Amino acid sequence: MNVETLLRAVGDLTGVTATDSIPDGSGSKIYRQTWFNVLVLLGWTVDSLMVGYLGVEQTELG
Repeated sequence: MNVETLLRAVGDLTGVTATDSIPDGSGSKIYRQTWFNVLVLLGWTVDSLMVGYLGVEQTELG
Protein backbone atom coordinates (compact mmCIF):
# COMPACT_ATOMS: atom_id res chain seq x y z
CA MET A 1 0.00 0.00 0.00
CA ASN A 2 1.45 3.35 -0.95
CA VAL A 3 0.52 6.89 0.00
CA GLU A 4 -1.46 7.52 -3.16
CA THR A 5 -3.66 4.48 -2.53
CA LEU A 6 -4.21 5.53 1.08
CA LEU A 7 -5.13 9.09 0.08
CA ARG A 8 -7.48 7.82 -2.61
CA ALA A 9 -9.25 5.58 -0.04
CA VAL A 10 -9.60 8.47 2.42
CA GLY A 11 -10.84 10.67 -0.40
CA ASP A 12 -13.48 8.12 -1.34
CA LEU A 13 -14.68 7.97 2.26
CA THR A 14 -14.75 11.73 2.84
CA GLY A 15 -15.51 12.97 -0.66
CA VAL A 16 -12.32 15.07 -0.76
CA THR A 17 -9.64 14.38 -3.35
CA ALA A 18 -6.07 14.89 -2.23
CA THR A 19 -4.25 12.92 -4.92
CA ASP A 20 -3.91 15.95 -7.19
CA SER A 21 -1.65 17.64 -4.66
CA ILE A 22 0.89 14.79 -4.53
CA PRO A 23 4.16 15.94 -6.11
CA ASP A 24 5.29 13.87 -9.05
CA GLY A 25 9.01 14.28 -8.43
CA SER A 26 9.66 16.80 -11.16
CA GLY A 27 11.05 20.24 -10.53
CA SER A 28 13.93 21.49 -8.47
CA LYS A 29 12.36 22.46 -5.18
CA ILE A 30 14.97 23.37 -2.58
CA TYR A 31 13.80 20.69 -0.13
CA ARG A 32 14.54 18.03 -2.75
CA GLN A 33 18.19 19.08 -3.09
CA THR A 34 20.75 16.85 -1.37
CA TRP A 35 22.86 19.76 -0.15
CA PHE A 36 19.82 21.31 1.54
CA ASN A 37 18.92 18.06 3.30
CA VAL A 38 22.50 17.64 4.52
CA LEU A 39 22.52 21.23 5.77
CA VAL A 40 19.26 20.72 7.67
CA LEU A 41 20.56 17.47 9.18
CA LEU A 42 23.76 19.15 10.32
CA GLY A 43 21.79 22.09 11.74
CA TRP A 44 19.54 19.83 13.82
CA THR A 45 22.55 17.81 15.00
CA VAL A 46 24.52 20.86 16.12
CA ASP A 47 21.45 22.42 17.77
CA SER A 48 20.62 19.29 19.75
CA LEU A 49 24.23 18.85 20.86
CA MET A 50 24.41 22.48 21.98
CA VAL A 51 21.17 22.23 23.95
CA GLY A 52 22.45 19.10 25.68
CA TYR A 53 25.83 20.65 26.41
CA LEU A 54 24.33 23.85 27.80
CA GLY A 55 21.94 21.83 29.95
CA VAL A 56 24.83 19.89 31.48
CA GLU A 57 26.84 23.07 31.99
CA GLN A 58 23.97 24.74 33.83
CA THR A 59 23.40 21.67 36.00
CA GLU A 60 27.06 21.43 36.98
CA LEU A 61 27.49 25.14 37.66
CA GLY A 62 24.30 25.99 39.35
